[in-house]
Amino acid sequence: MNPIKKKKKDFIEIKYNTRKIGNFDKRITIISNAQNGEITLKIKGKILPAVQKFNVAPVKKQSIINIK
Repeated sequence: MNPIKKKKKDFIEIKYNTRKIGNFDKRITIISNAQNGEITLKIKGKILPAVQKFNVAPVKKQSIINIK
């Protein structure tokens, strides 16, 4: 990543393995020449299993006739 110029903004992209089901806890340390030059970001979350999609055949319409 390139340095961020003075008075400019940028983004940090963080990736993690989404195939690993369950809780995750990540720490990212950002070091800069600012007054409080080092900060740690803590990211917590939970990866849930994918929802299975089922193929369901469409329901056919049926006519109901009452014969008396």
